[in-house]
Amino acid sequence: MLNVPTPILVASITLLLSAILCLLLEVAGVKEGFKKTGNKPHIVLLVFLSVISISIYIITSPTSEFNLIFAFDLTAKWGIFFSCLMTLFCLVLSVLESRSLRQERGEKYALLLVALMLTIVICMTKDILYFMICVSLWTLIMIALCAFDNYRRLGSEAAAKLFVKGNFFLIAMALAIAFSYACSGSTQFELIANAIKDPSNAVMAKIAWSFIWILVLSFFGIAPFFWFHVDYLDGASSFPSTVFTFGSFIPGSVVLLRMIEISQMTDASRHALWDLLWFFAALSILIPGFMAIDQRRIARMSVYLFMLQPGLWLTLALSIPTLISKSPVVFFLFLTNVAVAIPGVILGLNFLKIPSHLEMTWEDYAGAGRKHPFIVTAWLIAFSSLAGIPGTLGFYIRLKALQDLFLKEEFLGGALIVLSIIISAAPVARLAVFLFAKPAHHEFSRQHPTKHTVLLFLCAAVIIFSSMLPQAFLQFI
Repeated sequence: MLNVPTPILVASITLLLSAILCLLLEVAGVKEGFKKTGNKPHIVLLVFLSVISISIYIITSPTSEFNLIFAFDLTAKWGIFFSCLMTLFCLVLSVLESRSLRQERGEKYALLLVALMLTIVICMTKDILYFMICVSLWTLIMIALCAFDNYRRLGSEAAAKLFVKGNFFLIAMALAIAFSYACSGSTQFELIANAIKDPSNAVMAKIAWSFIWILVLSFFGIAPFFWFHVDYLDGASSFPSTVFTFGSFIPGSVVLLRMIEISQMTDASRHALWDLLWFFAALSILIPGFMAIDQRRIARMSVYLFMLQPGLWLTLALSIPTLISKSPVVFFLFLTNVAVAIPGVILGLNFLKIPSHLEMTWEDYAGAGRKHPFIVTAWLIAFSSLAGIPGTLGFYIRLKALQDLFLKEEFLGGALIVLSIIISAAPVARLAVFLFAKPAHHEFSRQHPTKHTVLLFLCAAVIIFSSMLPQAFLQFI
């Protein structure tokens, strides 16, 4: 009988019941004529209480290794916690968008809760079959969320591209499962990796292991598989983009660590695999930095800076082989940077808008720093942390990786990180010039209530404080 961890059962049942209740409240509200934004705070409150209760339960639950299929270790715990944190941020974005677009829907919150449930299962699973089921359902949810973005010109295009990627996932997963059963008789990562040591099953096991790696790297957004991520994040609005970000980056980092840890047991393919992963890491940490120097729109530049994070994490995981057991601080700080800097950038993009401009160009942002200096400064801090500029949390994480790389005399990896910082800093510096040095051409609309502006300042404060005093920050947490 399958031994399912108690945290998965509790979280799944709670989130599913909350999602069903969101749909029932939506139906009841439509029957009563409650269609306006202000008439649905009860649904937002229900989602808020559900996510808060799950996060508290996960943090207070003891860690344990259950079996070869599920594991509730420290990595899974922090991954689930930060997924809940970004889910709460999605609620803020939903309220922000609904005030101007009048698109408050109970179905949207139900999909958000189901997406969080799938993320929790991915963070705990060590089986390609469960990974396939969760990723397939998660992809369908992302496509459905784009359906609520019918006011966006690129929303349907982003959903169509993600549908194409979903088909690629299904084909690759079917092949991975078929070869996995052929070589090991199971779909568990550890048993497939052990089958590589068996001469009679080595070829089939290597093929299965290769397909699994392609799936994990594609789901996480590693180059050259990150183009679907870029198109979706740029085409959808803030709410589905944020759901997509935490649903891909956070569980993807957890699964990637598990895969690297298991790969260390297969000495026969370790060297070739490591060389290929370093090649993917180099592409993922350099290509988005070059592409971020986008001459058209700031939103596109922001997406490429988002896509730096999977490459950074792959570099960290390769440079610190015992990252899970001996360096959990780095994993915690990486997730902190993702969960704080990305919302900070999105909040800034929502604040600096021009009512008559649907797609903001670089020139449209000229002079914004002169009119709103404090808000723009906080926005630039979030950008700087994603790019790894000194003085931010993103730079501290890269500095930690540089220390480990240079101690092991892996100068190529260290040079890649240094070069990535220089390349990524270029678009941020150029943006700062447009924001503060040039005269203003437009009057920006203040769509943020006070609490959203305070949240942007809070994101910037966490970035600066955690980079200056990381140990004090961790002790405070």
